[in-house]
Amino acid sequence: MKRPPASSRRTFLAQAAAAALVGCAPAREGGGPSDEAPEPGPPRDCNPTPTNALGPFHRDGAPERTDLNPNGDEGARLVVSGTVSGPNCPEPLGVVDIEVWHSNLQGDYDNDGDAYAFRGRLSTAEDGSYSFETLLPGRYRDGDQFRPRHIHFLVTADGYEQLVTQLYFEDDEFNDVDALFDPELARPLVDDGARGWTVVFDIVLAAPA
Repeated sequence: MKRPPASSRRTFLAQAAAAALVGCAPAREGGGPSDEAPEPGPPRDCNPTPTNALGPFHRDGAPERTDLNPNGDEGARLVVSGTVSGPNCPEPLGVVDIEVWHSNLQGDYDNDGDAYAFRGRLSTAEDGSYSFETLLPGRYRDGDQFRPRHIHFLVTADGYEQLVTQLYFEDDEFNDVDALFDPELARPLVDDGARGWTVVFDIVLAAPA
């Protein structure tokens, strides 16, 4: 078979390469390549953290500490960390006060003991970061079912709305049947091997109305 002239082959290869480039380019709604990058939307993390019920087990007088297990109870170790910022995040707010409380492994709250077990107050660093160590909370019965594992937060910063909320954990079997559960407050538990579990809960406070 007679081969086509070299010039014809070069033309054919150039056309094929151009067609391949067009096919790989992102298309506009009306067809054809686009040379404009999409404009980024507002960062989701800068939306104010949703509020959630205070619950009946808040107790005044919790001590300042970052270890909420003063009695050394046995259970799955949990380290909770994150940052607190305002609606212009990721700029931090400076030092912010945080109060936390949750149930023990059996689902009971320390409502009157001197130890204030699984209760504490702490402050963020200047960059808004915080961290505390505790045990993975238990579940307690609420009517005909159990409430999912959760940790209560009360966050206070000058010039911002005080936030009352709860941290939930993804994949808890009782999340979907709980009347207070908010999927926007659920975070994944990460297995830290022999050390236990970790979870990151970043908090965004709303500016006063």
